[in-house]
Amino acid sequence: MSIYSDINEDVISGLLIEDIAAIYQSITDILNTTPGERIFNPEFGLDLAAWLFDLMNEANAFSILSEITGAINRWEPRVTVDFGRSTVTPDYDHNMYNIIIYFSIVGITNQTFEYHGLLTREPT
Repeated sequence: MSIYSDINEDVISGLLIEDIAAIYQSITDILNTTPGERIFNPEFGLDLAAWLFDLMNEANAFSILSEITGAINRWEPRVTVDFGRSTVTPDYDHNMYNIIIYFSIVGITNQTFEYHGLLTREPT
């Protein structure tokens, strides 16, 4: 039996994403949605693209991590982000940031999950 389920991105098919996949999908949605894109929830998401044209350094990487964890904490109440273990690391050679978010899921005991992502100007 599932603890959580969300509707998949492919709403037409009506397929459900269950449990951990639902959480990953939700985090992806938070990170890939710019505030103002959702008409009925204009504050949802965060503007990560704004960081792509700023100076790439450790201080900005920390600010990006703070924004990401703040947005996840705000918009995804099913998880608790482990800020101390999570990282945003600049990759100067490829002009991108590597993102690793560690989190636990409310209702699943003593298990930590990882979310990996990239913040880049280039399509991946």
